[in-house]
Formats: sequence, C-alpha cells, structure tokens
Amino acid sequence: MRVQRAGQELNLTAKELGILELLMSNSGKVYSRERILTNVWGLNEDPLIILSMCT
Repeated sequence: MRVQRAGQELNLTAKELGILELLMSNSGKVYSRERILTNVWGLNEDPLIILSMCT
C-alpha cells in the first residue's frame, strides 16, 4: 500500500500502517490507546506493560 500526504510518499512502518488503516476504516470513531494496542498489536495484556515495552 502506498501512502501519500501533500503529494509526497510516506514510508510507514507496519505498525504505523496498521494504525492508519484502523483509523481510516472507522472514520469519526475515537479509539483508546488500549483499543489501538489490541487491534494493531494483537495484544490483550495490561496496556501499561505493553507501553513500557514499546518505549
């Protein structure tokens, strides 16, 4: 999939692309951080632990 902004192609990581696809497929819906982690990373664990692993 190619992603462009203002005519410039963006190089997104797989996770960034997953977040973009999630948000675009549900335009106008608000997602919590936990929901994004579950949907994109496929994780069902404590989000605080996951966040500390990702930073």
